[in-house]
Amino acid sequence: MTNWEKLLAHPDYTTDSGDREKGDIFSRGQIRLGDQSGVDAITLEDAFNRIGRLTGEPMLLVKTNKWYGKPGGFYAKAFVSKGVDWDTLIQVLNENQARGQYQSRKVWICGPGRKWN
Repeated sequence: MTNWEKLLAHPDYTTDSGDREKGDIFSRGQIRLGDQSGVDAITLEDAFNRIGRLTGEPMLLVKTNKWYGKPGGFYAKAFVSKGVDWDTLIQVLNENQARGQYQSRKVWICGPGRKWN
């Protein structure tokens, strides 16, 4: 098993910061990095490389699953430039994890001491 496969199997969270449909601060300006499955699929390594080149300091990499006709994808979310702060983000992720919300999603965080690339 490669390091990327290990990282994919063990994300930081199995939840998400919120729902883009609600327009919360964590989802404002989210960017789709690529598909998780299908002909345009990218790997976790590709997603990390792409998010590392974004401006605005995204703090989350989210992987969604295939759902009905949608392929699932990798998203950059929770941008510092959109007003997200580290402490609130971690609090929301911990609360959502404890409540069991968004259980099918995988999330990797970037914050103090951890860089995307």
